[in-house]
Amino acid sequence: MNSISRKLVLLFAIIFWQSSLGTKSAQINAQNLGQNGYRKYEDGLLIQWGVNVTGVQGERITYFLLSFSDTNYSIILSSDPGGKSIANSLVSPLLISKASSNFKACNRYYDSYSYGYGTWNFYWIAIGKWK
Repeated sequence: MNSISRKLVLLFAIIFWQSSLGTKSAQINAQNLGQNGYRKYEDGLLIQWGVNVTGVQGERITYFLLSFSDTNYSIILSSDPGGKSIANSLVSPLLISKASSNFKACNRYYDSYSYGYGTWNFYWIAIGKWK
């Protein structure tokens, strides 16, 4: 009888342990998993991503789907020449300014003879807080 009660207590302990495993995990509040999308977590973390395809040369403003709580977010930009030949050139997106609901950036290129601004697309990802 003693052995059965120990097994029963052990069984309840295992069930309780397994049921409480996910309680400290990040819970998703909302999400949009499109090409321009976001994932918003209950703890305040917000991750957004997208592509700017306007084809405009020079500075471009990109608006977020959701605003960050402030400008203390991190952003990474990546240029996409889209198959255009830019041999012997350095292509680099440049972040010009940040606001809680948008950022301003442009594409630059440098080669051994000149420099300028490109019209190609750029991809971006931003991570910060929403609350």
